[in-house]
Amino acid sequence: MIGIRRAARLDARDLTDLLNAIIRNGGATALTRELDRDAMLGWIDRTPERSA
Repeated sequence: MIGIRRAARLDARDLTDLLNAIIRNGGATALTRELDRDAMLGWIDRTPERSA
């Protein structure tokens, strides 16, 4: 069984690195420009209930 927890501020760097790798690969996300850690922190802070 796989457990999923809410993302925390300490996860921001790893999440940013992962998402940016997907963006660079292309086609798997609607995003076309890479994010920085501050943008990821903004997402986590604004919508913690949707951050996993």
